[in-house]
Amino acid sequence: MTNGSTQNRTELWIWGGAGILITLWALRPIWDMDIWWHIALGRLIAENGLPDTDPLSLGREGVAWATFQGGYEWTMAFIEEVWGLVGVRWIHALAIGSGMALFGFSVARSTGSRIIAFAAILLLLFLYEDRIRVRPHVFHFLAMSWMLTCLSRTHFQWNYRDLFHIIPVMFIWSTFHGPAS
Repeated sequence: MTNGSTQNRTELWIWGGAGILITLWALRPIWDMDIWWHIALGRLIAENGLPDTDPLSLGREGVAWATFQGGYEWTMAFIEEVWGLVGVRWIHALAIGSGMALFGFSVARSTGSRIIAFAAILLLLFLYEDRIRVRPHVFHFLAMSWMLTCLSRTHFQWNYRDLFHIIPVMFIWSTFHGPAS
């Protein structure tokens, strides 16, 4: 085993462990009532496709409208149907834990310091804590962290090979939380 692969395995354990701990911490009850709207709209999208008017509002029937997170709504309806609300909670907690782990990994890679990376995660958890809930924006944070991880590679270049990983993430991100992407 080479020193480089030992280092990679160590980093995987450190940031994977941090992600698991943060996932368990982020696994909290659903208190944001908007999830019911998202799930209901997701069911309608699954049955009829993307609507061009808001099918769930009263008094605005027929007014042009577009959802900017149809992928999120469809996915949450699917997860709720298959795994129930427990699955919806777990998916959001995993998005937070994974996003924080990727963020820590990219900060450690950029600065060369795990201490700075853990301090950055703690600061981010403190600043972001009120946003850790069952909402589409948690996937925005996961996508941003993935992008930072891609861009923090030592020999990153703006070429097809290095950008290949970013394009699918941008596409999925735009369907989960369009304005943020």
